[in-house]
Amino acid sequence: MCAFAQWLINVAPSTAAAADNVRLLSRDLLRRRWMSSSTLPYCLKAYRATTHSGADTILLREVYLGFEELAESTDDNMAARFSFELISRIDPPDAYRVRAAILSRGFE
Repeated sequence: MCAFAQWLINVAPSTAAAADNVRLLSRDLLRRRWMSSSTLPYCLKAYRATTHSGADTILLREVYLGFEELAESTDDNMAARFSFELISRIDPPDAYRVRAAILSRGFE
């Protein structure tokens, strides 16, 4: 995962394009059947190992955006339960960021 994310960063012509590449990869990863509370921590660590300083934040923001998307088609409670389970094994400060974003309905 780290090598692929790093490659997407390296081939980008600008920092903004690198962030877009990482964002697209994050969206794709979060839609994979194998993405779970067991695999998300490894993806987050792989993102942190890249040279893009905000790659991990992009992935966490995409987790939040996934919550918003799911909440639109179901309800906030179901979407929150799913999202909280997904982040249940990531480092506490990261999990707190996502939980706070879900509860306040805004990521930052």
